[in-house]
Amino acid sequence: MTIDIYKYILIFAIIISAFTAGLARFYQYYDGMVYEDVFGMKTVQVSSFTSLTDTLNTLFWALFCMAPLESADVVLENTRDPRSLEKVHDNRHVYTERIGYFCFGCFEVISVIVVLNMLIATMSNTFQRVNDNVDIEWTFGKTEVYIDYMLQTTLPSPFNLIPTAAGMGNVVEWCRNKIFHNPGVYARWSTQYCCYTERDVDASVRREYPALMSVLVQRYFRDKDTSQMNSQRLECELAAMRKNLAGIKIPR
Repeated sequence: MTIDIYKYILIFAIIISAFTAGLARFYQYYDGMVYEDVFGMKTVQVSSFTSLTDTLNTLFWALFCMAPLESADVVLENTRDPRSLEKVHDNRHVYTERIGYFCFGCFEVISVIVVLNMLIATMSNTFQRVNDNVDIEWTFGKTEVYIDYMLQTTLPSPFNLIPTAAGMGNVVEWCRNKIFHNPGVYARWSTQYCCYTERDVDASVRREYPALMSVLVQRYFRDKDTSQMNSQRLECELAAMRKNLAGIKIPR
């Protein structure tokens, strides 16, 4: 389920990046423009889409209904008549404003309605798939816990901080392999298991392992098919029994 969330986060990042670049390029021409009407009232172009940062903030908070509807408005400054040098007030880019509103609405529809519902449907499908294989998932989870438990010390806190004889032996073996470089034995280190020794797998084991996994997979699918056939046979028998019971007439 976590993988599904990561996939849709990546899809959402691509969508919001595309709309951010497009709307910022679309509105950057109107940055800082001021419109003055006939009564002297001034209207300033909002900075919702005039830069990449402002556009990204506006689109992100619009998902939570925290962006004003006037974010896509276009404010165009007054032009002057070259003959009279007076300001011309009837100067608007209506078509540009409509395109901005359309892009803003498309982002809301794609992000909130389409992507969110797809995420919910995918997570429901994943949950149903895991629920159908609950026994197998539980077995694998239990095995993983067992393996982690066997690789760690069994002493309770704070005694697990005290080095044991087995732990010191592993450290000595790791140091010896690190210094002398024995063939087929490698001294490894990781943040999860700290110092550990890794050995090459024999050729026979490397050859038998795929065959063993193939047998296990075949046995799993065979048992699964058998259980499905048994359930189908049981359903058929129940249906036949219901049919026979329905055909019996009870005398009055």
